[in-house]
Amino acid sequence: MQALAAVLDPTVWGVGTVIGDFAPPPQINHGPDEVATNLLRYLGHGATLVTGPVGEPVLLAFTERRLFAVLVLTVRDNLILKIEATVDPSAAIGR
Repeated sequence: MQALAAVLDPTVWGVGTVIGDFAPPPQINHGPDEVATNLLRYLGHGATLVTGPVGEPVLLAFTERRLFAVLVLTVRDNLILKIEATVDPSAAIGR
């Protein structure tokens, strides 16, 4: 948690949008602790993160070889300022 929070800007915020039937409204978190906690909640249990070439601020999250989330990062001064995640929960469970 501390290592993740260390790369987050003090003013970081994140928004997660779930797609699919009966999706809840977007979830918004503010601050390094809240954002890091939320990221670890959804990505810390067996997710594999893949990124593009160096400098590309996009992460793809896979579980069991299924893409279930795309995270777009906004980076300023080598710290993550904003995270926009789009999540398809049905992909994570293999539907």
